[in-house]
Amino acid sequence: MRRLFLLLLPALLWLTGCASKSAAPTPSPAERTLPAWYLEPPQNGGGWLYGVGEGKTMEEATKQALADLLARVSVTVSSRYRSREYTHEDVYEYVETERSHDIETTVAKLPVTHYRTLKSAHPAWDRYLVLAGVRRDDFVRPLEKEIVRENGRAESLWREAKNANALERYDKAAEAERITGPLLPKATILASLDRAYEPLYKKSEEAFLRYAKTKERAKKSLRFCIESASDPAMEPFAETVASALSERGFPVLDTSRCPTEAIRISLLPTLSQDRSHGFFIVKGTVDLKMHDGDNKVIQSRRYRVKGISAKSPKAAILEAAKGLEKKLREKFFF
Repeated sequence: MRRLFLLLLPALLWLTGCASKSAAPTPSPAERTLPAWYLEPPQNGGGWLYGVGEGKTMEEATKQALADLLARVSVTVSSRYRSREYTHEDVYEYVETERSHDIETTVAKLPVTHYRTLKSAHPAWDRYLVLAGVRRDDFVRPLEKEIVRENGRAESLWREAKNANALERYDKAAEAERITGPLLPKATILASLDRAYEPLYKKSEEAFLRYAKTKERAKKSLRFCIESASDPAMEPFAETVASALSERGFPVLDTSRCPTEAIRISLLPTLSQDRSHGFFIVKGTVDLKMHDGDNKVIQSRRYRVKGISAKSPKAAILEAAKGLEKKLREKFFF
């Protein structure tokens, strides 16, 4: 009897193993109440983009479904973008690396309009489920309109810059670059979702590169000279402007050796000085003017400044110069 049991034992173990492998996992009672479209959402395709979500209210569930829709778009775009980065012969490397981290952020901020609540469920009193969808055309057309509009605005600046002086060329090229830079991730999204937008993607990329290169060429041609202040006490303002230019990579030349093609900067501080409760107070305006070789004013700007110090009027002027430095960092004068 024992020998028979030992002979049958391997067969019993083999049958037990097969049974355990073939047994499917038993769904939980909660899972059995969930609709199939929620457990396995439909794939994007057929001209539609989908997302599912849940929440304590229908509104919350819908918001989550739209967030999921955008997250799925982001995965699709990022995947195709990486493929483009490694295989597309016309891609400019530094633009690609600049844009790689912008795509996910851009997708997450895109508005989803004209969406539909395709299906919904209410499996519990505080649980709502939603399947939302949007036609792909309704999703991409607002992006297309924005890109075309903003590219046109940048192109107008570019045309204006062609016959302008170096400073204006730099100014307008920098503005055109600022306009078109944020369009690149959006153009990538369009081209990833529909190859028909590939020409728009290329046009946007080429325009951005053109403006960036023009800006750099104009920047290299710019030279600045800062005229000495008529009042030596106001020299801190001239030093502040010179420092702001140097920080941005613009060469500042000695006034005594200023070439004709350089831009001369003059500063005219109009300040009042007062003393109150033991403090020295300096306040007023600083007019900053830029002149070309013919001494023609090509740009000017006025800054309001204020400085307070308990030490001396000179210390108050230094504080006012620091205020000018902060304003230049917030918004450069060109």
